[in-house]
Amino acid sequence: MFSGFEIQQELNCAKPYRLYRAVRRRDVRSVLLKTSDQDSSAADRAALVRSAEILEPLTTMAVLRPCELIQEETVCALVLEDPGGTALDSVLPARALDIVDSLRIAKQVAEILADLHEQDIVHNNINPSSIWLDGSCNCIALTDFEQASQRSEEVAVPARVFNHSPAYMSPEQTGRMNRKPDYRTDLYSLGVVLYRMLTGVLPFDSDGVMRIIHCHIAKQARAPHTINPGIPRLLSQLVMKLLAKPFAYGVRFPARNRFYHLLRWI
Repeated sequence: MFSGFEIQQELNCAKPYRLYRAVRRRDVRSVLLKTSDQDSSAADRAALVRSAEILEPLTTMAVLRPCELIQEETVCALVLEDPGGTALDSVLPARALDIVDSLRIAKQVAEILADLHEQDIVHNNINPSSIWLDGSCNCIALTDFEQASQRSEEVAVPARVFNHSPAYMSPEQTGRMNRKPDYRTDLYSLGVVLYRMLTGVLPFDSDGVMRIIHCHIAKQARAPHTINPGIPRLLSQLVMKLLAKPFAYGVRFPARNRFYHLLRWI
């Protein structure tokens, strides 16, 4: 482990990275320390470096910002500011959140995404571990930018998408559709997050990655209101619109900010 830091708590372990809350000894500052595993690949370490490069010029304040980057021979660490709080995946129970909390978080994430998309950044990895909450269940930042891309770039599908968060990936991220991922990839993934918050279950859940990929491409999820009758029909329809397949690509909010503006009125 890096000698200049005192580890306080391990917050997340999503190979090939680990996230710790730590104190930086030189200034006694609380920080988040995101490190690559000892057995991580050069590509994994390069993705961590690239995330710092993408985060540095962003004008939005609602991201966990890098303080420094530490590179050693076989490991890499990104030191991030620590605003307190924790990721959504650590507070999301195995049941539905109430509608008010779910909508508030979704609106806040949508607002951050709208800001990122205006800067031509696609996050590509929206899931409960990338959504940072404060103690009152408000989304205060996004993190996990290792797969982020600029819209002008050709987007490859990193292996980690399949290994870490296949339940939240969009159909076009599978590499099996004739579609290049764009901002609508983030909307699809947010739709999966909102679906889980509202219903307590994932739209597609299976032990097999290939089965989940097939479902993202070809299967229609159950409408949320059929699982939780307390969900308003309009909100259920909005979630299903987010989960539209690429062959109905125009259904998934062709205007970048349209979803955010619709959420504001629900």
